[in-house]
Amino acid sequence: MTLRTKLSAGFGLAVALLVVVGVVSFRSVRSSEDQDLLVIRTHKVLELLESINLHLTETVNATRGFQLTSEERYLEKYHSGPTSLRQDLPALRRLGSDDPAQLRRLDALTPLIEQRLPCSPSPSLSIVARPPTRPRNSRCSSAEKR
Repeated sequence: MTLRTKLSAGFGLAVALLVVVGVVSFRSVRSSEDQDLLVIRTHKVLELLESINLHLTETVNATRGFQLTSEERYLEKYHSGPTSLRQDLPALRRLGSDDPAQLRRLDALTPLIEQRLPCSPSPSLSIVARPPTRPRNSRCSSAEKR
């Protein structure tokens, strides 16, 4: 082998290694970007779950507060909580739409949330946008289910 052939082979090998390193680096960056998007989506899901928990707790507490004191100031959270919940649940469903296991968990969670929603603290009040059905083991009487 001549010196020229050896140099050409060495140069060709160096170029091939650079191409391989470039392809591997490109794929690594793309994978990292995909992982970043999944982390962002996970944070959004966690924020929505916290929001759902907050709205549910506020609604339950507002109901108790109104039942104990009959003060109208509790009614704002009582009415806004279920409305906010009904906005957060579809948003959560959209975020998990590509994962059937998460959708099954959300399907199991939704009736539990509806069950925790309080019934009307007085016969003249009703939860805003309440679905027509409730779980069988609901605490509400048929007059409160409006």
